[in-house]
Amino acid sequence: MRQELAHLEKQLDSLRRNLGRLEASRVQLQQELGSLPPTNSLEQQVEALLAAERKTLLIGERLEAHGLLLQNQYALVQKQSNLVREKTLGLSLPPALTKVQAAEEGMQAYAVALARLQGGDMIGGWQ
Repeated sequence: MRQELAHLEKQLDSLRRNLGRLEASRVQLQQELGSLPPTNSLEQQVEALLAAERKTLLIGERLEAHGLLLQNQYALVQKQSNLVREKTLGLSLPPALTKVQAAEEGMQAYAVALARLQGGDMIGGWQ
């Protein structure tokens, strides 16, 4: 029994030494952890970066959609421009705005005179 008690006391001493080493390690690790820079600022910056990346992707997608819409609208304008060019091929219109407005007034007067000659009234004026 004395041998068992001596053996148990040795184990207890060994456990106390191990506990002391573990406690010293814990204190050292706690100090090292305290000396590290705080991570919440870094986490906030990472989150802000990820949010900016998401926003950039969304803006890029919108820009691409607007680009496609712009291409479609440009194609329609080109088509209308070609149609106007075909219809006005034989006409020589003055390039100045005032001359165009004067020509437009002349066409309105012509339309009114033509309507009178044909016996009808102009409804709504020149269109």
